[in-house]
Amino acid sequence: MRIKKNTVLITCLCLLLGGCALADESKVMASHHRVYYRCDDGLGMDTLFRDLNHDVQLTFRHGSSMTLQQVKTSEDVRYGDMSHSLIIKDKYIIWKNGRNAPAINCYPDNTMLIDQSVDRLSSHLSKP
Repeated sequence: MRIKKNTVLITCLCLLLGGCALADESKVMASHHRVYYRCDDGLGMDTLFRDLNHDVQLTFRHGSSMTLQQVKTSEDVRYGDMSHSLIIKDKYIIWKNGRNAPAINCYPDNTMLIDQSVDRLSSHLSKP
């Protein structure tokens, strides 16, 4: 009888802890969102906003990538480092690629998707 109680207790604990792990995983997935932006200068970038890390990962069309940390401001949401900045506005972002570089407006473009398996940008209109 004692063995059955221990087995039931262990089974309940495993189910409970497993449920917590699944809840945490779904929380992490819900805290990430990806947007592709096309900029006024003709270039584009894939952005992965990671709310739990308070950062954004940028992947550019030519293949390079960078991660910018969120910067606390009272006016808007910003990400940046010493020479790059990304500012979120209502329906677009403002991107600066360099300390003295001009600000470039970038707009969401849902025709571009990132192929995560090969980490390359692809369009549903491009040839296979």
